[in-house]
Amino acid sequence: MINALHELKDELSEKINLGIKNIQSLSDNELLISGRDDKMLEVLEYLSTSCNARLVNQVVNDLGTRMELIDVLFMNHLRTRAYVKIDIDTRDKKLTSVADLFPSAKWLEKFQAQFLDIHFLPRQVHEADKPVTVKKDASTPWINIEIDDPVEKKRLPGKPGIFDPKLDLASYTWVKSHQNVITSTRCQLGHFHRGMIKFGETVTMDELPFVLSRFCWREKFHLATVVSIALERLNDLEKKIPRHAQLWRTFAGELERVKNHHEFLICWLELAGYHELVKENKHILDGLETVETVLYSDQPKMPIIVPGGISHDPVVAGKIVRPEIETCLHDYEKGFCEFLLEPMRENDLFKSFAGMGKFATNAALAAGLSGPSLRASGVPFDARADFPSGPFKQGLLRWDTCTSHDGDVRARIEIHAQEIVQSLRIMYQVLSLLEETPVVEASRIDIGTLESSKEAFAIVESSRGELHAYVKATKDGTRLNTLRIGTPSYLNFTAIETLIGSAHLRKFPFIVQSIDPCWACIDL
Repeated sequence: MINALHELKDELSEKINLGIKNIQSLSDNELLISGRDDKMLEVLEYLSTSCNARLVNQVVNDLGTRMELIDVLFMNHLRTRAYVKIDIDTRDKKLTSVADLFPSAKWLEKFQAQFLDIHFLPRQVHEADKPVTVKKDASTPWINIEIDDPVEKKRLPGKPGIFDPKLDLASYTWVKSHQNVITSTRCQLGHFHRGMIKFGETVTMDELPFVLSRFCWREKFHLATVVSIALERLNDLEKKIPRHAQLWRTFAGELERVKNHHEFLICWLELAGYHELVKENKHILDGLETVETVLYSDQPKMPIIVPGGISHDPVVAGKIVRPEIETCLHDYEKGFCEFLLEPMRENDLFKSFAGMGKFATNAALAAGLSGPSLRASGVPFDARADFPSGPFKQGLLRWDTCTSHDGDVRARIEIHAQEIVQSLRIMYQVLSLLEETPVVEASRIDIGTLESSKEAFAIVESSRGELHAYVKATKDGTRLNTLRIGTPSYLNFTAIETLIGSAHLRKFPFIVQSIDPCWACIDL
């Protein structure tokens, strides 16, 4: 990993003539590259074409007298992250668009243009390099297939300046078809959740956990974990987090992964017509509520995961005993194997979805897929292994990264079942480690005042894929100047237009559903 990072630094210095002050190693697998727009455009072109980098997030820091844009890129084969920081001239706020290099950039740039008035100019491309464009059929109307929360804009809550009636607040997918074959696909991202993120920048560190718990009800534990890790890195406290707190964070995250994977599979059982199995699996899943309940604090649905550790240890607090957790997991595992895993293997429950929405490895990487959807196309990328933290980084846990080379809807469904098996395996290991870890210290350390104007990144692997956070402190260190959340649903949603291709119209909903999109999270 370290050698790959050094080689990349040497290549950038040699081929793009970057100075030492422009390239900074943040860790063994993180690189910060900064400079002017024209020079950073060369860097982005090189990372895209020579390193197969994919753009996973874009952050803008408004620092009053100046602004800076950060492109967050992953290079899967190098297991390396690059943060390309570009200075913005506040007099005209003009930057070069990189949408032709990275498909996901058009959604990110749209947000920066609408909310921060940044103007993105087309990149100059040589005639020989210009992509061939296909003229769209303008004779048929766009059909609205999916819409997220069709609410009236005037009823949306928020502070003045956060929401603008002219902006799109809902998310859509449209298609055009000819003789039931899709000829064009168009997606539209909304920005409702961005207002909530901005609200997170106005509160103190003590108030932030409560705000985070209101962002997403399906990824509460992962969201609390990734922001907490980013804040701990910002103050160089990551290694000081109590061991039992790190273990409980991991346990909570894996439990959340199991629940989300299983809910996804239940949806597909319903679509495939196995209604009796649906009833059984819902009953099995309900059995995990006993364990999940103790992972919340006294406030309703607020995770125990907070910056600095956890609010309390559930076992020490007397909310549950370890044998009760193990019994609950064993009962769940038995039911899951009997009523889902074994029928799936013996009867090929999802064979009717084979061949739909097939995506080869290179296409999946180029389109920006994440998580199970990416691994179903043969890419063994998992943030727990490639960008680990906590017990994963300490080498305390063993599990297998689940992959498939089929790359179709069936593969994307079945990989969720395989990942449940691995998450259960991790949870049993965590319980054993907790038993060996005496609680002789507080469950949480004090974060203190944030280091002035410092920034930090973090990433965790949620059930849908990589979830990452960026934080930057204010000058006085009392709150965050910038908070950005990058969700896997966003990454997968930006790949829909490529994924659909020229599929039959009847297959469209199945292909979209196979990437497990959370329509509420794609605009975070």
